[in-house]
Formats: sequence, structure tokens, C-alpha cells
Amino acid sequence: MDELDVTNALITLDALGCQRQVADQILQVGGNYLLQVKSNQPTLLQEIEDSFPKTGKGCTLHKEEDLGHGRIETRQMKSLVLTPEMQEDSYTFKDWAGLRASTSSLASATKNARGRRLVRFPITSVLYRIVSVSSEPYVITGK
Repeated sequence: MDELDVTNALITLDALGCQRQVADQILQVGGNYLLQVKSNQPTLLQEIEDSFPKTGKGCTLHKEEDLGHGRIETRQMKSLVLTPEMQEDSYTFKDWAGLRASTSSLASATKNARGRRLVRFPITSVLYRIVSVSSEPYVITGK
């Protein structure tokens, strides 16, 4: 990482790179991170899931549904800014350098009463807004 100029860049990593030391190193060299949280960080994953209000209040929410190819597809993204109070009260969030927000990304498809569902929970050091939730890769922009 020291050999790359990542100043003001957003570094995205899958679950393998979702480690506190990696987040800290990215920030130290002037970058920002978006890290995918999965079962390799069970405590962090559970706390993120618990932090999203069930009603959607307090979150930025975008939902899109469409019917095509004989199936119903739903894409939903919620963005949650982690307030200083949430970080301080947390036994996990405060251990992550620069952690500012998380996203809940749900993609589901139903065809002939059978469905599949995929939920992702990335964390980030950047505040961002959701600008697209299409079937194509989604776009995020920094503030």
C-alpha cells in the first residue's frame, strides 16, 4: 500500500480485507475505505444488522422493483450514518478507525414462487449518498 498513491481514493475490499488493521493503514496513507462485512467479522456484522432501524427511519432509503424475464426483482439500499453516540455506545464500531457509515444492500428475485435473497453490509470511512440502485453495479458518490 505504501507504494501506491491512494490520496483521496476510495479503496474497496471484499470480506478478506475487512480488518481493523487494513482500515487503519488505508487512512494512514490518505485514502478512504469501503469494506464488505461478512461472517468473518461476526460481532461487527451482528452489530451492523442491529443498528439498522426496522422501520427505515433514520436511514437514507432507496428501493426499486421491476418485473422482467418472468421474475420480480427488488433492489433496496439503506444508508446509515453512524453518529458519535452510536460509535461510543458500541463495543465494536469504536474499534474501527474512521468508521462513519454502513449500508444495507438487499437484492432479491422471485420466479414461480421461488426466490433468492442476497444482503450485503459494507462499512465505510466516507459519508455518501445513494444515487442508483439498478441491476447494474451501483454507484456511490462522496460528499
